[in-house]
Amino acid sequence: MEKISRNIISTQSQLFFLSAILLLIAKIFFGSDDTITTRMIVDLFIGLTIFFLILSLIKFEKSRSSAPLPLVLNVGILLALMFFIIIFSDYLLPGIFDNINYRLKNPDLVYNLVSVLYALVIAGLISYFLITLRHFFFLNQVRNARIYFNTMLVFFVLASLSINLLQDESLSFIPTTFFIVSILLMAFNSIRISWIAFLAKKEKIYLLLLSFGITTLFIVNIVNSAEDNIYSQMLNAFSPSLRQFVQIIMIYGSVYFLILFFTTLFHLPTAEAYDRKAQEVTSLQYFSKLITEVLDFNELAETVTEIAQKLSGSKAA
Repeated sequence: MEKISRNIISTQSQLFFLSAILLLIAKIFFGSDDTITTRMIVDLFIGLTIFFLILSLIKFEKSRSSAPLPLVLNVGILLALMFFIIIFSDYLLPGIFDNINYRLKNPDLVYNLVSVLYALVIAGLISYFLITLRHFFFLNQVRNARIYFNTMLVFFVLASLSINLLQDESLSFIPTTFFIVSILLMAFNSIRISWIAFLAKKEKIYLLLLSFGITTLFIVNIVNSAEDNIYSQMLNAFSPSLRQFVQIIMIYGSVYFLILFFTTLFHLPTAEAYDRKAQEVTSLQYFSKLITEVLDFNELAETVTEIAQKLSGSKAA
């Protein structure tokens, strides 16, 4: 418990709260100004906030030894939460503000507070998705593939920041190019899945169902985010770059879990063979330990018979 408390109140967490406060101040002073310069200032604080939040999550993740399946389940739960946030924003936020469309263009202090909290919640969810995908990418990797993942992140950032250039038709090809390269990189990195082979058959079946549901949720959230609803309007008014970054991470999640679904499906026929091999190794280790500890020959013979029955699948010796 003390270790978790130290992680929560870490330097990265303090910098996250500081950058979030600076983001709020920037929105209060530059909230109604829609020039590229003010957008870049706001995007700078948004980037710092997400960066320090990701560092905090990475440090917290390293303090825990999480198995893949609980992480997958957490992604599904948070995706469902994000789904409800997107859907119910159309019902809740207009009730808080009399004229939400007017506040989007003329924000006051209350709206700025709500919009910053709203953006931080979305940024927190997206950061967790990214950290989890990062964890899966490096899980059981034989060689150092850090350069592939970091390159992909760089293009994610470039594709998000360059969205402000869409207003200039002569430069509109730049964000499109960065976006296409990002899609290619996320597809390439999603193929590098090696941790499924170490799961038991029951875990693979469970993962198959989870990956299908999570892929569906990612796609549904992407479609809902593309619509002209309150969620999209608020994020776009807050920062077009943030909205683009959220979309990119959700696309990455949908691509990864779609590939994960088919990879798990192809691993199912060999799952029993892997389980049998793992059982053989475990039994051999147990048998070696038993030889050194058990002196009763009858007990040793009975144990050998039980192990042989388990490995062969027979019900009688």
